[in-house]
Amino acid sequence: MALNFPSAPTVGQTYADPQSGFSYSWNGVVWQSYTSSNSLQIRTIDDIAGLFDDTTTSFVLKQGGNIVTGTRSNQYRITLGGIVQSPEIDYTISGNNIVFSVAPLAGLTFSGVMLGNSIGITEVADGSVTPLKISTGGPYWDTSGNTVVVGVLTANNLKYPVSDGNANDVLVTNGSGVLSFAPPSTLGMLANVVEDTTPQLGGNLDMNSKVINGTGQISITGEISATDFNTTSDINLKENIKNIDNPLAKVLSINGVTFNWKSSKEPSAGVIAQEIEKILPQLINETEAGTKSVNYNGLIGLLIEAVKELSDEVKELKGL
Repeated sequence: MALNFPSAPTVGQTYADPQSGFSYSWNGVVWQSYTSSNSLQIRTIDDIAGLFDDTTTSFVLKQGGNIVTGTRSNQYRITLGGIVQSPEIDYTISGNNIVFSVAPLAGLTFSGVMLGNSIGITEVADGSVTPLKISTGGPYWDTSGNTVVVGVLTANNLKYPVSDGNANDVLVTNGSGVLSFAPPSTLGMLANVVEDTTPQLGGNLDMNSKVINGTGQISITGEISATDFNTTSDINLKENIKNIDNPLAKVLSINGVTFNWKSSKEPSAGVIAQEIEKILPQLINETEAGTKSVNYNGLIGLLIEAVKELSDEVKELKGL
């Protein structure tokens, strides 16, 4: 995710990224991390001056009667007798307690505020913002402006995988907001038709007026319906062109038959591949299992030549 900084910023202009929540200020050269004051991050510490007794150095800190816990001394701004105390020098923080280096004298006034939790940021010596300078292990953006997340990413209640899947895997959900990668073949999807030797479509294939191009074979058990079937027959693609010899004799050697398919018991009509193989073996294709099929388009050429031979015979008889 790239940050959409204003294209022509002015010096001092600020930009708040709505997705990451970070704000930036333009210094005339680069965008710098920017944090505006927020009164909701500041809490007033309960007065502990009544506990000062010239001896005690450690006091429990509360805000509105509730114990507060800080992590760093510089989260607090402490004043004794109107004098601002120095963090780590005049006082330190230990859990819920503030510990003064010198016991406050009885009668001294006290005031204190606690700032919001600080965010550890690497020292930015040159004033620029880079991913590692603002990240403490959470999301950051790389030098191309893309957001990088290390660990589990949850967005819009969807939990994304922490590692990549295999090539050609797809992203799927379990229905409860958890996403994972899975091979298409395990989901009943049409996968790589080269590697998947038994792809299943499971419905209608809408080509959306597109064309499938390729080489190889398509083998289908069942029926194929189409408005037209076009077979490439350009003379520029052919060589060794010869008329079929003895076409009438070849036609007379084969039979047109009716039959029922064994698998479906459906009736049909056609020819027998083994008979065609004896006269025009180039029209026969055989699978690895030994099943033979016929190029019916090739029979058209045979029939054309047979009709021409019959026509010649009729002309000769009429001449007698």
